[in-house]
Amino acid sequence: MQLFLDLETRSKADLKTIGSWCYSLDESTEILCISVAIDAQEPIVMSPEKFASWYREMIEGQTVTLIAHNASFEYAIWNHVGVRRYDWPPAPLAL
Repeated sequence: MQLFLDLETRSKADLKTIGSWCYSLDESTEILCISVAIDAQEPIVMSPEKFASWYREMIEGQTVTLIAHNASFEYAIWNHVGVRRYDWPPAPLAL
């Protein structure tokens, strides 16, 4: 299964100055919404609060390939903001 995602965020931190990793660690960084699509389905836009339950219902327990345009940014935000604030399951890093 492929999970396509795009996270929209905002922060007091300057992404261009400090980079995505430090940006994701800044306490002011928040997720505004997440757009997800499974395989070839139409994307769904939802709040970060809703994503955790959606993920557990639709995805958990399956082999998932996360696909994102800027994967390092999405990975950092997922794990530093989504996991910490919204109880998202950690996104593993596969090499």
